[in-house]
Amino acid sequence: MVGVRLADDERARVPFAIVGVLLLVSSATLATTFLTRPSGGAEADGDAAMERADAAVTTALRAAVDRAARNAAADPVVTPANTTYGRVLNESRAFRDALELRVYLQARRALAGIEASAGEARVTADLPPIDGPADARAAIERVSLARTGNGTVSVAIANVSATLWRHDRFVDRRTTTVRFTSATPVLVAHDRVAEYERRLNRGPTEGRGLGRQFASRLYAWTWARGYAQFGGLPVDNVLGNRHVSLSANEAALATQRGVFGTSDDAGRRALGRARGRLLAQEAVDQTPGETGISPAQWTDLVLGEPDGSFADATPDVAPVPETGTPPTTHDDPVTVGVNESAAEAFRRLLDGDGGPTLERLVRRTYSASVRVHATSRQVAAEPALPARPPGPGWERRGRRTTRTVTVDSGSAPVPTRAPGSTRFLTFERVVTVTETTTTAWARGGNRTETERTSNRTYRVGVAVDAAPAALAPGSDGRVAGAFQPGGVLGGETPSAVRQPVRSVLADRGGPDAVAAAAARGQLDESPTVVFGPPPEDATDTAYLAAAALRDRTRNRSVTTTRGDLVTTATPAASLADGIAADRPELVSAGDPYPSVSARLRAAARAAYLDRLLDELGSRADATARSRDGADEALSDHGHSLAEADATMNASANTTRRAAPPVGTAGPAGQVSFEVAAAPSYLVTSELDTDRARAVRADGFAPLAARNVNLFTVPYGAAADTVTRQVDRGASGDRVALATGSPALAAMEHAGRVAENASARQRRARLRDAVGSSLASVRAQVATDLATTTTLAHSEANAAVAAAYEQYPTDAARAAAVVNGSLVPHIAHEAADRIATDGDGGAAPSARQRDELRLRARTALRTARQSEAARLPQGPVGDASSFLRDRQRSLVSAGARSALQNGVEGYLNGSSDEEVPHTFSGVPLVPMYSWVVTTNVWVVEVRGTYPRFAVRADRGTPAAPGGFDYSRDGAPVAFDVNGDGTAERVGHADRVAFENSVAVVIAVPAGKQGVGDRNGVADEHTSGWPCPSPGRWPDPTGPGTDAGAENASDCSTDLYTSGRTDDHVPRTPDRRVGTVATRAGSRVRRRPRRHRRGPRRGRRR
Repeated sequence: MVGVRLADDERARVPFAIVGVLLLVSSATLATTFLTRPSGGAEADGDAAMERADAAVTTALRAAVDRAARNAAADPVVTPANTTYGRVLNESRAFRDALELRVYLQARRALAGIEASAGEARVTADLPPIDGPADARAAIERVSLARTGNGTVSVAIANVSATLWRHDRFVDRRTTTVRFTSATPVLVAHDRVAEYERRLNRGPTEGRGLGRQFASRLYAWTWARGYAQFGGLPVDNVLGNRHVSLSANEAALATQRGVFGTSDDAGRRALGRARGRLLAQEAVDQTPGETGISPAQWTDLVLGEPDGSFADATPDVAPVPETGTPPTTHDDPVTVGVNESAAEAFRRLLDGDGGPTLERLVRRTYSASVRVHATSRQVAAEPALPARPPGPGWERRGRRTTRTVTVDSGSAPVPTRAPGSTRFLTFERVVTVTETTTTAWARGGNRTETERTSNRTYRVGVAVDAAPAALAPGSDGRVAGAFQPGGVLGGETPSAVRQPVRSVLADRGGPDAVAAAAARGQLDESPTVVFGPPPEDATDTAYLAAAALRDRTRNRSVTTTRGDLVTTATPAASLADGIAADRPELVSAGDPYPSVSARLRAAARAAYLDRLLDELGSRADATARSRDGADEALSDHGHSLAEADATMNASANTTRRAAPPVGTAGPAGQVSFEVAAAPSYLVTSELDTDRARAVRADGFAPLAARNVNLFTVPYGAAADTVTRQVDRGASGDRVALATGSPALAAMEHAGRVAENASARQRRARLRDAVGSSLASVRAQVATDLATTTTLAHSEANAAVAAAYEQYPTDAARAAAVVNGSLVPHIAHEAADRIATDGDGGAAPSARQRDELRLRARTALRTARQSEAARLPQGPVGDASSFLRDRQRSLVSAGARSALQNGVEGYLNGSSDEEVPHTFSGVPLVPMYSWVVTTNVWVVEVRGTYPRFAVRADRGTPAAPGGFDYSRDGAPVAFDVNGDGTAERVGHADRVAFENSVAVVIAVPAGKQGVGDRNGVADEHTSGWPCPSPGRWPDPTGPGTDAGAENASDCSTDLYTSGRTDDHVPRTPDRRVGTVATRAGSRVRRRPRRHRRGPRRGRRR
């Protein structure tokens, strides 16, 4: 066997390089396989850690949202601060931005503590940090919170990062948006409180809210007490601030119920105590100070509990009964009649004012319209030959034509008789018209003329027709027997009746002249009016017919409501429309009329109706002018009559519905609320920190109120505005006798109760002024009677003087002049003197007596309204001031007399010891057509809750009992950038409001009107115009807001003159309606006047 070395053996030899490459590739493939193969332990640990982290993140974020919500509800940011981080918040959604920022900060802190691990894997979670304002704004935008229908909050937090670590080495990062639903009611609680504040600031015409509830209660008090005063009860202050305060709190509790579904339990108890005390005061018409109770005692009595809290809540507190409906309200119907307008229209008829007098009316009725008319027909014609020269060489030098008319008897057609006319005469003629044309010729020095003749023949028929003249008003129907004896042309025989008609024909030259004129086309066929002698009793007939209609129309009336009578209704215009519609029936025109006297009566009625419609039109214009004056007076206080009308309508339709519950299928069921305000009842007196810790400083008045009675006396500035609109000639420094008369009567009564030297002096001055006015009235009435009747001036003056003597004092005479009871006495005295001095001593006829009464009535009315009869303001004002200062003693004296004479008689007005009052209110219209006395109170309130809290009954296992939301004016600060120092971001502004209502009342004319008689036209609480501040007093020094608002600032005027439109809600097209406002904003803008610094804690 031969030995072979391996190196030398080449059998099946593979190159070593190839083997090396093979080994290298095999080892690389094996290594790759080991590295990429799933490792069961490491991957499973990472997934498990991530899943655990996801669960932990959601749980942590839920808890973070709950903590942020509770913190935000405890210190809600209502307005942002003027600080670095306060300016990050959007002013229009400051609370939500602050809440989202709180959620982000709580979420970041919560995520910082999350670490989920599994095996060697570990997961952490985080959110980007906040290092400045830009980061804070970005953080807010990463959080989204939205209310759901069931009272929960839908939450979305973006940019939540989860990081996977292994052996403290980064493996992976995942960024997601975490979404979930939180059971916190923070948004619904905040929105309800914001809605409550909006409704507190909502005016009476702007929708459901405090304004409408407030107006409803103010109207109830005002109309109840106003009509009690008008009925004779001793009510000297119709609407006082005690009524305003109670009404404002009632309205606030009703508004709470409408927003939260419930109201403050302690507030209801306080309201019951306040109402009970007020009703006790009403029994003697006294204010708290006059009953010996100090403001502090009143506060203790009403509030009871030392501070409002949920611990004080008693759900079983029964609701306090609402203020009862007064017996008379603005919706009650009132009837307005023609009344004195009938007499004034009749006087105008007698005087010929605006139309013919009765005498002229009679003359026009007893007249005829006579028409002479003809028909003419040409029956023959002989035309003239053309003019020819006498021979050759003659030239025409001129031409003239002469016309001759020949009239002969003959037959001819007569014109047709017009309907309704009577034919008096016809005749027929043949008229020949001959025209001769003479032509002048010349040749050299020779002259000659030639003639040519033409003839035209006409047959002319002439008729003379007559009809009753259409001069008198009324329908121009046919009149039976118009041209018989005693008809429109008078006369006792047929020939006497025809004579005026024949005179028309004779005035035109007779029959032949008329026929010739007709043939020539020159007959004037226009009618000629002729007058006949009327019967002796024709004027009486017309007078009695118009007087009967006067008495009939005097009783015409329309019905409206008392409120509309002041604001929108114009009864005079409605009366005029109704009378105009019934005119045919009232005139009773005939076709045919049975007689001329029937036509006369219809004409008299028509003439009277024309005057009556004019008079009612003037009365409607005067009403509109006086309403403009009242509107002007209201505009000085930021209101208008249109708004007052809308307020009355809104207050009449006020509802007291509770808000529906929130949610039915939420994670915790329905959300209901409790309310706890501090104080629970907004008092007008000042509180201290012992009473309500939330005030933070003594001297805090939760409610400030003011009510201004515009027409306390009818000669104040507001009443002068109305009077000047109606009586353009009225002097601004004088007042009507209607004002001075009750003042003098009251001073006479006061002399028996509060007599002293001052009273005697004032009474003497007023008596002299009233006496001068009465003398002027007497002189004017006597002159009027002497002018319009058969009385001589001396007789008329004696008649008026004798009528005056029927009353023992000037006060009684003045009252008789004002109320018209003097009229029958004047008429009676005048009639007696006419009977004594007349022919044969004949007594005046019924017509004469009626006219005397009418003349006396209208003359007296004109005289008392004259400028000469007005009194100087000084004596009247001095007497009124004296009476108001002693009103209490006068009422007390009257009450003592009532106890002696019978209380019932005193209260129902039958007692002889009724206490006279000076006049209050303003007549609308202040003339003879005065049908209503009106007055207006402008009521303004401003209120602030030191603390207002609500609790939603949705708790959690960690925080059972409910969710509390509270606004107390505190500054809001929390650590935004994580430096350990809290940054000011905003303010938890207190719930504050202001509202204004114009309250209008109307009472029938007469008596002493309606209004405050305690001498205080502008009544306001001690805290007016500033209620408590809307925020805590701001600290001073470094770190405070730049330009921080002064917590104690407020404007002195809620509204200013000329800014009515800023208060009356209007739509963009200027119609009265609701104005959209953003959440948390003031309902009405008010001008910044008398400012002491920036606005306190409430933005516009």
